[in-house]
Amino acid sequence: MSSAYSTLVSLLKAIGRTSSKLNRIRHSPATIWAIASLSLFIDTFVYTLTVSMLPDILQNTMHSPASANGVVTTMFGVGSVVGSTVSGILSDRLRERRGLQMIGAVVYSVAGIVFYFARHYYQVLLFRLIDGIASG
Repeated sequence: MSSAYSTLVSLLKAIGRTSSKLNRIRHSPATIWAIASLSLFIDTFVYTLTVSMLPDILQNTMHSPASANGVVTTMFGVGSVVGSTVSGILSDRLRERRGLQMIGAVVYSVAGIVFYFARHYYQVLLFRLIDGIASG
């Protein structure tokens, strides 16, 4: 167990390290504004698509009841609570936040993409839960 723990710590620290040139780019106000604006746009766009298309996909394609809309939305909230709790505990114990944020961003992106290829209701629930955990 301790070797897995030390491997996780070293992986998270390696992800968090950057070169000095990259640090200058990362800390420039223009980069911060550009990345923040792009992230906000993508998150809002994906959320709007999800919420507006979800009833049509669930009822017409997957033949789920109308109550399924609320369950799918709730899965994201539950995942977000679980993810934020676990990532908060991990970041306090490992003293590494950047690596966890990077992992969360990648998982969030992958789960969001896979969510749109879901063919069954249980897949939609699973990937919304994973999406919520990663966003937490």
